Amino acid sequence: MEFDAEALLLTFVAETEENLRVMEEGLLSLETRPDDPETVQTIFRMAHTLKGNSASLGFTGVAEFAHTLEDQLERLRRRTRSVTADFVTLLLEAVDALREMLPVAVEGNHEIEPKHQELLRRLAAGAPAPA
Repeated sequence: MEFDAEALLLTFVAETEENLRVMEEGLLSLETRPDDPETVQTIFRMAHTLKGNSASLGFTGVAEFAHTLEDQLERLRRRTRSVTADFVTLLLEAVDALREMLPVAVEGNHEIEPKHQELLRRLAAGAPAPA
C-alpha cells in the first residue's frame, strides 16, 4: 500500500479547520444557551478528534493543547464547571491558538510556542485572563 503523506496532511488540515469552525460556533452559541448539552457534546467531540488526529501524526504540541482543552470541555459535559462569559472567552482563545498552531505543526514545529504556553497554563487551570 502506498502512503501519500501530502494527501493525509491536506485532509488533516481541512478537517481540523472545519472542526475549529464548528467549535467556535458552538462556543458562541453557549453564550446564549449555556445549558445545551448537545452543543457541549459537539464541541467536546471536535476537540477529541483534533487531539487524536494530531497525536496520530506526531503533532505533539497541538495534541497536548487539544487534550487540555478537551479536559475543560469534559468538565462542562459532566457539569462540574458552569458556562460563564469568561470561561467561554478562554475556550475561544484556545480555539484561536489551535488555529495558529496548525500551520506551524504542519511545517514541522511540534512544540508549543512561548506565546501559547501562558494560555495553556490558564486553560489547564480553567482560569480566564487576568483583568
